[in-house]
Amino acid sequence: MLERNDLPNKFTYPFVLKACAGIGDLNLGKSIHGSVVKFGFGDEVNVQNTLVHMYCCCRGGEGGVEFARKVFDEMSRSDSVSWSAMIGGYVRVGRSSDAISLFREMQIKGVCPDEITMVSVLSACTGLGALELGKWVESYVEKESVQKNVELSNALIDMFAKCGDVDKATSLFRSTRERNIVSWTSVIGGLAMHGRGVEAVAVVAYTVGGTYGLQHQDENAADMSSSFCSHVSAFFSL
Repeated sequence: MLERNDLPNKFTYPFVLKACAGIGDLNLGKSIHGSVVKFGFGDEVNVQNTLVHMYCCCRGGEGGVEFARKVFDEMSRSDSVSWSAMIGGYVRVGRSSDAISLFREMQIKGVCPDEITMVSVLSACTGLGALELGKWVESYVEKESVQKNVELSNALIDMFAKCGDVDKATSLFRSTRERNIVSWTSVIGGLAMHGRGVEAVAVVAYTVGGTYGLQHQDENAADMSSSFCSHVSAFFSL
């Protein structure tokens, strides 16, 4: 494009940066960032948001996240997408405490989180094993009427299962209308992890038999059975 003297615009860079995020090359990302600044699109919110996302996805340890935070802190305007990208970036590299701190700052600033933000926050709670904080997040989701899509429901199930409240996880699982393989794997893994292997076996049986109406292909059932077996094997080897 540049070789043909066709100049990029503010709509070009988000696509290029997303492609760069998929590659995960930090040096390439820096090069594209330089081009963004050169052509005068460094203050465009959509471009900045994609820069934050791109840096968070780049390989190279926490270096990419530090560049992402620098872009984030220098934004003159930010929205829920900006905050979600940065919070998710911290979760991706295991910096759960920083993710929670940034979420609290987001609340102080009065920026309304969306379901994507809350999925990342719940993942941070899971990483910290912070059950009480996870309970607060659940109540916040209900109070603020955050759209509870399947990803958010799965994040709640996974958080409760891994933080030790398996009864709550199974209750949420049963009340969730839309489920996918992640929903089933989370509840099966949670049951098996906490020594409730018989119940886990029952869920696997229901899954394979289709009693709960899960729409899946044969390989998905095999994946879940394999996941269950690994959890049970680990449990009995303790």
